Amino acid sequence: MKLKLTNALVLAGIAAFSAPALASDGAVNLSGEINVQTCSINGASPNSANNFTVTLPKSTMSALSVVGSYSGDTPFSLTLTGCSPASGTVRTEFASGPTVAVPAQELNTTYVVGGTGTPLRIIILNADKTKIDVGAASGSQNSTPVAFTGGAATLNYFARLHRAVGLPALNAGAFTTSVVYQLIYN
Repeated sequence: MKLKLTNALVLAGIAAFSAPALASDGAVNLSGEINVQTCSINGASPNSANNFTVTLPKSTMSALSVVGSYSGDTPFSLTLTGCSPASGTVRTEFASGPTVAVPAQELNTTYVVGGTGTPLRIIILNADKTKIDVGAASGSQNSTPVAFTGGAATLNYFARLHRAVGLPALNAGAFTTSVVYQLIYN
């Protein structure tokens, strides 16, 4: 009995310290770069909260009566000053998140009718009114780069209200949405 108990303990010890068998097919090498670029955004100091609000004008239900209709193109800017180094280019990337409608790459709004969803989205546009694919992979959003001049740059955009789907029907009401952005320096 004592021998069986000793054998059982030895086997348990071997099993506890045995590593699972693994095969190696290759390695994944990861690299990156830390950018030392610093700028004040819209007058705020670098690394502070750089949140701001864009208020679209009131739109009429008739202006948005048809699926695919647009209203309220509203300009907004990210003004960068005191940038160091003072050369190169900068562009904005808008992050994917819970407000991004995929695959449209537009922003869903909180406008909900009868608890059934939202027919309204916000499209972010470059200064030339080409669409930015919000939430798309890095480098493929179509965000226009802007060159620094004297350590400053202004990135100009538009926010556009879009009637994305037909149902539910529109009624008077308010909406909001948000998106996180980051600046990409080159």
